[in-house]
Amino acid sequence: MWVRSQNNKILMDCDGFQVYNRGPRVDICDMKYGHILGSYESEENAMRVLDIIQNRCCRIRLLEVSSGYKISLSETKEFVFQMPEE
Repeated sequence: MWVRSQNNKILMDCDGFQVYNRGPRVDICDMKYGHILGSYESEENAMRVLDIIQNRCCRIRLLEVSSGYKISLSETKEFVFQMPEE
């Protein structure tokens, strides 16, 4: 799934996400490289964003299955998930 970080400096194809509680902030990072994609005030807020990501992944997968082809980078503009602000 293509994801753009909160600060717009990272655009990457992520295979997995993890929530890290790092003191006063809770970060959502990609599992492969550990890049911080979004930072939130509470674990509850971070989990809400993770739920949104999960739903988006399911919709993209459903589209791929129903259309019969994998979505390519050139087709991803509307499929890039922008990490929301707090």
